[in-house]
Amino acid sequence: NLFPRFYFVSDTVLLEILSQASDPLSIQPHLSSIFDGLVSVQFERIKPREASIQPYQNIVMLFSESDAQGEPLKLIEPVSCTGHVEEWLTRLCAAMCASVRDVVKTNVPEATV
Repeated sequence: NLFPRFYFVSDTVLLEILSQASDPLSIQPHLSSIFDGLVSVQFERIKPREASIQPYQNIVMLFSESDAQGEPLKLIEPVSCTGHVEEWLTRLCAAMCASVRDVVKTNVPEATV
């Protein structure tokens, strides 16, 4: 119930995602199974100021299947890949919607999104 998109991926892919949940980079090959049209994302490595905290990844850019002709989508806010995989994938989904909404508002002034 935490991440409904998991219902639409195969059992094999779901097991692989959940077994490698601590490494966001390893989930990248499965993003197209989770999000339609999303091929890959660009990560930004963040080093915390405190030495005791592990470095983590932020997702800052999305690449779709049509990026050969179009442009990648830069997220308005980077998505932190911390916590459970279903939590940060939910944050990624919300960030994608907000970023697309912002692009539409910016480029189509009369759009009410």
